[in-house]
Amino acid sequence: MTQKVKSKPKRPAAPKLAAVSVKAKAANLEAENAALLEQLALAERRITDLELQRDEALNRIEWVIDAINSLTEGVR
Repeated sequence: MTQKVKSKPKRPAAPKLAAVSVKAKAANLEAENAALLEQLALAERRITDLELQRDEALNRIEWVIDAINSLTEGVR
């Protein structure tokens, strides 16, 4: 009795659509990453501006307090 040699079942070839889909997903992710990096840069600039405004406001408050103290020293 002769045995038939069974060949391994062949995998069906992946459709080209899947490869295109993966490339499209990668391109979309790269675009999203670039947009997020741009938003991050804008947010960091905004934070820097807000910190400068806060420092200026604190300096003005300190100046007003010093001015009031110097005015009240003359009254005492």
